[in-house]
Amino acid sequence: MGKTNEEKNLIVVCKNCNRKIKEEYYKENLGVCPFCAYHHIISARERLNYIYDNSEYMEFDNNLKTLNPLNFYDKESYYQKLEKAREKTNIQEAIITAFGKVNSFEIYIGVMEFNFLGGSMGSVVGEKIARLMERAIENRRPILIVLSTGGARMQEGMLSLFQMIKTSMLIAKLNKFKIPYFTLLTYPSTGGCLASFGMLGDVIFAEKNALIGFAGPRVVEQSIGKKLPDEFQTSSFQLNHGFVDCIVDRREFKDKLTRILQFCTKTQ
Repeated sequence: MGKTNEEKNLIVVCKNCNRKIKEEYYKENLGVCPFCAYHHIISARERLNYIYDNSEYMEFDNNLKTLNPLNFYDKESYYQKLEKAREKTNIQEAIITAFGKVNSFEIYIGVMEFNFLGGSMGSVVGEKIARLMERAIENRRPILIVLSTGGARMQEGMLSLFQMIKTSMLIAKLNKFKIPYFTLLTYPSTGGCLASFGMLGDVIFAEKNALIGFAGPRVVEQSIGKKLPDEFQTSSFQLNHGFVDCIVDRREFKDKLTRILQFCTKTQ
């Protein structure tokens, strides 16, 4: 069934240049503005669909979900916030983990979902990443984690912070078995996720205009009492200071990842 005229004429406004883009073209362009190349946030499902060949992949642990281990309650309970996030995103937690092929190379991929409580990492997100890494080790296949996150999830306290240690220990195990581990930092990549598995990749990719840093610019300015450079914590700033290996256009990422996979295959 073809799209209606109304669906074809839906408009998206670029958050950077304020130009209007037809939604149909916006989606075909993977959420990248055709005028200024600004990379908008896209869903984990959209990202997996464009990275994996023919949008085909096997998902893991998609029924795992946390409850409210610390009985956290603010204006509403943590449980209520989780239910709203599940309804909004149609997934159980802030990451999708999967296995499939990228230009015929088999690879495990975990993609964080920013629209699920800011892509924050609680006990289940950490567990899903850990299980994905264990599968990569068992089957001797490379792994990619895509960050789109505000960091550790405050509603789970130390249970959330513990995931930083768990994932970092498994990355050390990946290194021991010489299994390639890659990360892609997108807007935003911050907090405990960046400070653990995010910055430990053998190759660290970053998307254009990604925000990358442990604490946000406003928090840093308030802490040190100084005005920060205009491009502070952008992907280009981090590249110039040696914290990432390369900046990629989203539309070219699959091809660049393929070249890295080809290199890894030749050197193993």
